[in-house]
Amino acid sequence: MNLLDMCGIAVPTGTRFDGLPASVTLLAASGRDGLTAMFARDLHQASGPTLGATGWSQPRLTPSISAPADEDLIDIIVVGAHLSGMPLNHPLIDLGAKFSRVAYTSGAYRLYALPASVPLEPGMIGVGEGEGSEMEVWKLPLAAFGFVAAIPAPLSIGTVMLSDGTSAKGFLAEPLALKGASDKTNQGGWRAYFRKISPSQWISNAV
Repeated sequence: MNLLDMCGIAVPTGTRFDGLPASVTLLAASGRDGLTAMFARDLHQASGPTLGATGWSQPRLTPSISAPADEDLIDIIVVGAHLSGMPLNHPLIDLGAKFSRVAYTSGAYRLYALPASVPLEPGMIGVGEGEGSEMEVWKLPLAAFGFVAAIPAPLSIGTVMLSDGTSAKGFLAEPLALKGASDKTNQGGWRAYFRKISPSQWISNAV
C-alpha cells in the first residue's frame, strides 16, 4: 500500500465453503497502524481461530473496543435532516451516535421548512402551543457533544420536551428563521412531509 500511503493488515478468518483458507485485508490512512491492528485483533478473535493445526481454541481475549457505558452517553433529539436515512444522518453516525427510539415532541412546538437550506431542512421552534411531531432519539457519546459548535445559525441546540413528559437536548431554530419559512407542523413530522415532496424539491428547496 506504499503507493497510496496507506497501512494494511491481512487477517485470517477461518476457511471458505470449499475448505480453503479465508482472510480479510483491513486498510487505513497512513499513521493509523495501531488502530488497524486493534481492529484486526478483534476480527481475528471473532472468527474463532485455533492454535495452528492442533484444532485447539485460542484463549479468549478482552475486546479492544467496548461500547460506551450509559453514563458516557447523552440523548439527543433529531427532527429533520439528521433522521435515520436522511441526508445528514451519516455525520451523526460518524460521531458514534446510536439510534435509540422514535418519539414525539410535546404540543409546544411548531415545525417549519427553512427557505434557504440545501438540502431542505426543518426548523423547530417552541411557541407554547402547537402539535406533536415525530422525531428520533439518538444516544451520542458525551465526548462527541462538542459538534454543537459547528451547527450553523439559525439552528441551535436546546432542551426539547417530549410527549411522555421527559426532555432531552435537541435541534431547535431561532425565531429569525421564520422569515420566509412555511409551517409544516400539521404534517406530523419531517419524514411524513418528506414523503410528499419530489426529490427535486429536496435539492432546490422549492416548497
